[in-house]
Amino acid sequence: MSSVEQFSFEQFQAYFQKWDKPYVDYTLFTSSKDQAELPFGSCLSLIPDTLDHNCWPRDIRWLPCRYMESEKFISFFIIKECMTPKAGFISYTDYLILEFHKNGTFKRARNIYHWDDDSVVVDSVMHTLITKNLKTYCTEVLMPLDDGSK
Repeated sequence: MSSVEQFSFEQFQAYFQKWDKPYVDYTLFTSSKDQAELPFGSCLSLIPDTLDHNCWPRDIRWLPCRYMESEKFISFFIIKECMTPKAGFISYTDYLILEFHKNGTFKRARNIYHWDDDSVVVDSVMHTLITKNLKTYCTEVLMPLDDGSK
């Protein structure tokens, strides 16, 4: 365990903004709180450190975005940016969903989209892929949501 003061679940959740729209799209991964970076070391009592094991700690950023609540758990949408991987030379970005039980116990992490510096993807294509993966996640895991087309 880190010597850094550890966050409570409520402190962790305060870094995220609640998603209150009846649809999902790539904007769930819009950073909240003016690009405030999540101090990951303070979250190690909540989140397993294996989520950042392949990146050097000084070269990783965790950007909190939104969260959604279902009947049984809370899903946090977060962007992980790794500038210097421990293996290989290509920086990358992962769009993750961190699932927690309502009592604050970590359930699992799901990688919705992986992008690296070798990827040549137009933003609109990336947004479409993220939105598609989010809709699948919500339909299969959370709850059926409106598709936002109204």
